[in-house]
Amino acid sequence: MAAQVARRANQGLEQTAEQAERVVAFAPYFLLSFFAVTLWILYLCRERPASSAQREG
Repeated sequence: MAAQVARRANQGLEQTAEQAERVVAFAPYFLLSFFAVTLWILYLCRERPASSAQREG
């Protein structure tokens, strides 16, 4: 976290330690949401077996 604050200060951008802590605290929720959305998209894209009416004709 200190490196992030120092990096932004070096670039001329202000960031307080509180802002950096907020980002770090939010990261697990972001990752969980990202993986949930990814799994949901994979679920929607899965190959489904054809119905019996489609197999006959």
